[in-house]
Amino acid sequence: MVLAFLLLLPSAHAQSGDRSSVQLGIGILAGPTSGLSMKALMDPPRQAVPGRAADLVVSFNGRGFLHLSGHSLTERNVPDTPMRLFLGPGIVTELNDRSLRWGVSTTIGGYFEQGPYDILVALMPRLFLMPQRNGMFGAAVGLRYRL
Repeated sequence: MVLAFLLLLPSAHAQSGDRSSVQLGIGILAGPTSGLSMKALMDPPRQAVPGRAADLVVSFNGRGFLHLSGHSLTERNVPDTPMRLFLGPGIVTELNDRSLRWGVSTTIGGYFEQGPYDILVALMPRLFLMPQRNGMFGAAVGLRYRL
C-alpha cells in the first residue's frame, strides 16, 4: 500500500498540470489506530472548486501488528475560516502475527491550518472483506507538518 501511494503520487501530480502545486505533509495520529499520517495535496481547494489529495496512515505496535490505510480525498474550504473538510474512499490492510485482513474504508473529517501545521480530526469507518466480513469504526486526532 505504501508502494501504491508512492507510485500514484507522480501520476496524480502530473495530471494536475502544475508540478509546484503538490504539497506534502507528515505527522502523527492519536486514537484507536495511532500512528504516522502522510498526505499529498495535489490541487488545493479554491472558492467553490474542491481540491484533490491522497493520504496514507501507517500504524504498528512492535508486537506483530501493522495497519495500513490509504484514501483518495476531496477537500473543501469552509468559507471565512482556516478550516477544510475532507472525505474520501480507500483501502485498508491489517497484519498481525496470526492473520492478514483487508477491506475498504473511508475517511471524513476536517482540519485547521495553523502556520505550517494542520490540526485534524477524522472519523474512519472500515469494512474488512477478507478473510471474513467485519466492520469497525475508528476516529483520530492529529497534527501534521506541511513540508
